[in-house]
Amino acid sequence: MINSPPAEPATRSVYVLIGALALIGLGLRIAGAQGGLWLDEAWSADFARKAKSPIDIFFVIHHDNNHYLNTLWMYLAGWGAPPMVSRLLSIVTGTVTILIGGLIGLRRGAIQGILLALFFAISPMLVAYGAEARGYAPMFLALTSMIWVVARWLDHQQAPVPSMPLALITAFGMLSHLTMLFALIGIGLWSTAVLAKGRSLRELIAVTVDLFGLSAIVAAGILVMAIAVPLLGPTGFQFGGYDPFSMRTLGIGLSVLFEYVLGLRGPIAYVMLPSLLLLLPLFFASRTADRSFILLCIAALLTVPVLFVVARIANAAFARYQLLTCFGLLLVASEVIASGWMRGSWRKPLALVALGTLVIGQFCITLSIITNKRADPSAAITAMASRAPGGASISVGHMRDVPVIEAAAATARYPLKIKETCPGAHFAFLAAPDFPDLPPSTTVCDMHYTGIAGAARTELSGMSWRLYARDDVQAARRSSAARSTS
Repeated sequence: MINSPPAEPATRSVYVLIGALALIGLGLRIAGAQGGLWLDEAWSADFARKAKSPIDIFFVIHHDNNHYLNTLWMYLAGWGAPPMVSRLLSIVTGTVTILIGGLIGLRRGAIQGILLALFFAISPMLVAYGAEARGYAPMFLALTSMIWVVARWLDHQQAPVPSMPLALITAFGMLSHLTMLFALIGIGLWSTAVLAKGRSLRELIAVTVDLFGLSAIVAAGILVMAIAVPLLGPTGFQFGGYDPFSMRTLGIGLSVLFEYVLGLRGPIAYVMLPSLLLLLPLFFASRTADRSFILLCIAALLTVPVLFVVARIANAAFARYQLLTCFGLLLVASEVIASGWMRGSWRKPLALVALGTLVIGQFCITLSIITNKRADPSAAITAMASRAPGGASISVGHMRDVPVIEAAAATARYPLKIKETCPGAHFAFLAAPDFPDLPPSTTVCDMHYTGIAGAARTELSGMSWRLYARDDVQAARRSSAARSTS
């Protein structure tokens, strides 16, 4: 049970296996952290570079891409740090989350603990954001840690209320990413529904305030600092992208969530998703699916989508805003498979087929993420350095992409000048969501440029890009190559 210890405590070998799965998850995150910083990461690095002190990160930079703790880490790492170092906070917190997931699953039994740790280790979304210099991995650690702390207290409600640990977790989560607020609401609803049994309304309010009152104050304070205060200033709170709510964008976000959390895409998704939905009522009646566990599943799955609809929250297509739903999907998937295995008979083969389908799907997408390297923009610097070893000038099609090319050049210690006026620079750089949108050649300052390198993003993160060389630069390189050959 989620709020009662399992009948049989996990053996040492189970803990060893969960630890091994965490190491596998660590390896995948290290592999996924290769390549240069992409757009959103480079913005954070640029914020950190421009901050005069850590105080600026919290009180001067008012932008939705300023994930406070991540920007602080990049400030400490320094401008031009190796991408692996910049992503270290996410790698570490993402790996620790695998262990927390295993502990949460163990409350339903050894099999579910192993399954949840496995899914946390290889789920494409968790690997992607656990290897990216942003605030989602630390926030997900806070989310799962809060569930763990609340669940343990629900086991022993006569124990002191863990208001201070929950407040500290809330602060860590909110400073990682403000969508921790969604998790706080969902976990609050779950625990309040559990505590409602056998209590009067007055008693319920009192115990809920004891449990989450301090956390609510902390969350409100950080929201005021992050959003309310900037709105009174000259620039307000800025968004890198703002897409008004619609049911269509919410549908896009949910479809991306199913694909990158469960690893289901194409024909497999059309079979597996309905199957999981059909099995959902069955597992609630299986084993010892207690009221608290059912309420946790419902809260985790529905809180964020309902909040989006009711409050008409923008950017509903961003699946990364729904990490609480991600947790719910993996929790339910592990429960369905564990229940089928535990009940035996004809259910065991079905459980194995479901497990194999999910694991293979998740691993294939994760491998694609690792291979793509977020369309590694550092390759543009490599291409320029091969043609102009002593440094070069470059024009960038959109100012938003300047930090990307600057960060990659700083990491490579390559002298690069961003040129914003005519005559044209040695090279030109264009980026777009889709590679076909980038022409094979372009014109800048009435000078012709030909594409010499590029990469297409294929998964969750990254921007497709193409690097162009001015034709006379290309001609000079060919002439130099010809002379060295002769």
